[in-house]
Amino acid sequence: MENKLKNAAERIIRESALVRAGELVLIIHGAHNRNFAGLLAEEVIRAGALPFLWSFNDSVIGDF
Repeated sequence: MENKLKNAAERIIRESALVRAGELVLIIHGAHNRNFAGLLAEEVIRAGALPFLWSFNDSVIGDF
């Protein structure tokens, strides 16, 4: 499962978001997906960009 998440993070950063060296990337996440946000941040760094992680409390959203 972890390998699939790493592959997904790589594809999101390199193929969907098209992150390039020197860019600043904001990753907004809740506690429920903190680990995946970390994988995204690692890929941002590999692309030569600088990640910023913004975490929010999931309880703010409530139950939908």
